[in-house]
Amino acid sequence: MTTITELPTAIAGTSADALLIQQSDGQTHQVTPSNLTIFATGSATGQSLAAIAETVDTLASNTTNSAALNGSSSEVFNVADATSPTEAVPLGQAQTLFAQLGVAETFTKTQSSTIQALTFGTTITPDFSQGNDMSVTLTGNATLANPTTLTPGTSGHILVNQDSTGGRTLAYGSYYNFGTAGAPTLTTTAGASDVIIYWIASATSIICAFIGDV
Repeated sequence: MTTITELPTAIAGTSADALLIQQSDGQTHQVTPSNLTIFATGSATGQSLAAIAETVDTLASNTTNSAALNGSSSEVFNVADATSPTEAVPLGQAQTLFAQLGVAETFTKTQSSTIQALTFGTTITPDFSQGNDMSVTLTGNATLANPTTLTPGTSGHILVNQDSTGGRTLAYGSYYNFGTAGAPTLTTTAGASDVIIYWIASATSIICAFIGDV
């Protein structure tokens, strides 16, 4: 249980951003310094912030209780109406709405990543914290340098395109491991594309496979 030690300015007094807690019977209570109330019982007796924290913690396990983020009781609504992270959702159902770390999840819709465009230079250094999938168009010969921000277990793709001239070559940093086949030779036809599939095995090892002329 998290203990509330101080009320933020945003929920002091009657601010429009005050936190509301709605009970299953429809009653809505506002958390303010002058209204430190045990919400579950509706008691008007002022309580310590620790008592309030304990009550909120208890209410969070009840899927019929909701929190309004904009301070208006009319904006407290059911889970079916929640369409964005800024809207209120039943506290006890939050874990069923959002993907969680450390929990096996099943997605029922496509999950896509944004393809990050790498800036061409004679040395191209990807930053793997920016995304899993990347692309670059070669306008000259280049080296794909060892990337920054490697997290073991990360995987993705790098699309390598030839420009309208073609004939461009690509060398690789020491972290890229293409197995016994060794570093691949790009398709050099003008406008051609190749794909490097990668999986980060460690902070200094990237296991790669090559698909040519896609």
